[in-house]
Amino acid sequence: MFPLLREGKDEVAVYPCKAESLKPMDVVLFRYRGRCLLHRIVGMKDGRFIMQGDGVCAFYEECTAADIIGVLGMVYRVSGRAVSVSSLRWRILSRLWRSLGVFRKVGLCIFHRILF
Repeated sequence: MFPLLREGKDEVAVYPCKAESLKPMDVVLFRYRGRCLLHRIVGMKDGRFIMQGDGVCAFYEECTAADIIGVLGMVYRVSGRAVSVSSLRWRILSRLWRSLGVFRKVGLCIFHRILF
């Protein structure tokens, strides 16, 4: 979920949810091929959820409602600051990042050079 979440630095709070309440742009924890992944819902098709991590540009995962463990509610930064995913800032950054489409790959390269 980089760049909005940083692996090994940020901590998250995941809350139980009902599949009917989930919508595109929600970030969920789900089971996929024996692993647990935290990805954004980018669409729904034939009763299945189509997921993609923010740091991924080329492929998607699919899961059913039974695979979803919970929905992201809070992000705790290493600084101690808590960020609600329902905040205006989080929603704007999420939509802006997703709207970059194929240009996200360039953005990821820039972020990696700056931060690592």
